[in-house]
Amino acid sequence: MQRFFPLAAFALLSAAVASILFPAAPAPEDEAALRGADLPRAEPITGRVVVVIVDAWRRRDALDGVDMPNVKRLAAAGSRGGMLAGLRSFTKPCLRTLFTGRPGTFRDSVLNVAADDVTEDTLFTRLNVARIPWGLAAFSPDLPDLFSRDVREGNVRSFAGRDRKGVGDSYADDDAVEKEASRLLGDPTRVFVVVHLGSVDLCGHLFGPGSAAYQRTLADTDGRIGRIAARLDLSRDALLILGDHGADDDGHHGGPDSLARETAFVATGRGFGSGAPIFEPADVAPTIATRLGLCPPVSALGAPDARLLNVDPAVLKRRCDACLKARLALSPALADHGNGSRELDRYLAAPRFGTAEAATYRLMGPREGRHEHSRFQAALGLSMVAAVLGLWWREA
Repeated sequence: MQRFFPLAAFALLSAAVASILFPAAPAPEDEAALRGADLPRAEPITGRVVVVIVDAWRRRDALDGVDMPNVKRLAAAGSRGGMLAGLRSFTKPCLRTLFTGRPGTFRDSVLNVAADDVTEDTLFTRLNVARIPWGLAAFSPDLPDLFSRDVREGNVRSFAGRDRKGVGDSYADDDAVEKEASRLLGDPTRVFVVVHLGSVDLCGHLFGPGSAAYQRTLADTDGRIGRIAARLDLSRDALLILGDHGADDDGHHGGPDSLARETAFVATGRGFGSGAPIFEPADVAPTIATRLGLCPPVSALGAPDARLLNVDPAVLKRRCDACLKARLALSPALADHGNGSRELDRYLAAPRFGTAEAATYRLMGPREGRHEHSRFQAALGLSMVAAVLGLWWREA
């Protein structure tokens, strides 16, 4: 218990300082009008998309580890590379970014228990509007709780295990998650499935990444990924394996330090190319949406990654143009920012969608709105961290 207090306080302090020095782009004022808007649709690029999230998947384990042969085999047939999670390297803010294209918030970071439900447009909202069935299989309630509004509104089949009953009483039943994932993959109507595995994160916290137990957990996770991949026809389906964040050499995370943020991705199957050495977390939802023939979430600050998508750049440009024009038409604030600007004119004149066009697409995302938190809330949060440190110092 004595070790828990300084670790928790340090993670909270790091998240709080990062929140003040590097505030997240707030949700737009017209967020309610943007969420769930009817946007253009196109033919899907792929049959089914499956996303496997390995919680706290460290970049060095994902790309260089010797205990994940299935991952290496899948990576050889597609793309693999690094990802850098946001400054708040807890699970909930990272999940928010992956499926909204927006940064996580400080409230998401407070030991993963004080997060607000996501109210902005998400990848799941896009699926619901298009009436596409989807599924979730997660080791903890974090994912379905965070996106509870989408889960309530959509045609979704959701399984959530139990994560934490109390400090020092943590577990992740990835056997149950894999079993539910198999049931979801046996339903051909579920064209989008998310599988969230938690044992690597838990084992890193309890035993450390250098332990024999951690290596066995990596091998077990690799076996699960191999069995999930075997349920897919990668000539028409797609598989994306990624981490939400990384972990330091003690197995911990939460702050802005590089090891806690460094994670990785592997993308293989139909429609995935081999030209993406790095994948931005904010680009995950827009890229998946494009594969499914949908527009990115309206509030996203990311863009489809043209290097990762094995699609004719001219076709991709037409799809992105239709989505961007619809986004600008929905929001007067965005229209005022974008219409008539040189950046938008250059973007619209380009015949193909590449790296430069993706950068402009990101600039046209909604950035105005409420502050993430008031100065009083920030000061109160820092005071709470100082109090926790003081109590620990007194006990020590």
